[in-house]
Amino acid sequence: MVDVGHLGCVRSGLCCQRAHCAYGAPREDGTGCRYLETDEQAPGYSTYRCGRYEWILANVKDWRAHPAFGGGCNAPLFNPNRAAILAATGLDARLPIVPTEPELARVFMQARDCQESGRLAEAEALYRSILVARPDHAPALHRLGQIARAARQRDYALWLFEQALAAGGAAAEIEVERGAVLAEDRQHQAAAEAFARAADLAPGEPRHRIRQAEALTAAGYPDRAAALLAPIIAAHPDLAEARWALALAERAGAS
Repeated sequence: MVDVGHLGCVRSGLCCQRAHCAYGAPREDGTGCRYLETDEQAPGYSTYRCGRYEWILANVKDWRAHPAFGGGCNAPLFNPNRAAILAATGLDARLPIVPTEPELARVFMQARDCQESGRLAEAEALYRSILVARPDHAPALHRLGQIARAARQRDYALWLFEQALAAGGAAAEIEVERGAVLAEDRQHQAAAEAFARAADLAPGEPRHRIRQAEALTAAGYPDRAAALLAPIIAAHPDLAEARWALALAERAGAS
């Protein structure tokens, strides 16, 4: 094994077991990545390899941009298999294995700061390290979805948003982001449904219903869009977004 030090990848596999990367795919049972393969088995630990690695190198031009490929460990924290590998190879980093809630919160805040300052690879690695300890950590799943969207990995972003919803994440906010990704992918009917769910969950925010109307217009239903917008404009006559959306719906209906 290469002497990579405590921040390098030692192929512990837990990151891929918890959440596949943008180039992977979930197993049929929903756990981990279907391309993860056992490599070396030793007393107390196992190492793993990516069964799609050669394909990724040959077909993905920007593969180096993903922290799974040369950027260091995706899951350096709270990873018992990694700790066993480091100890067996004399590279024991003495990292905590069982995280406390304050530790998880501290790592999440660090990841959020990295994300908001544009250091997305670092943020992704930290969010994924949280998922090793807590696979159902809804805020980390949600934030990973945002990073996947920024990387134009729309299918991966949608999958992560769905996992965040299943884990009890902020439903209205996540549905809005799901709708935006679906709209970017020109799945306008599905986008309208996502925005509708967000509007139902947060009835005091008219912009969710406006986004639903915009998606309906794009999907070919301008009359339905106009019907949604009329009561919003009546209640919020100065809301320019609603009037613009109505103008687009009326123009689409007249053409």
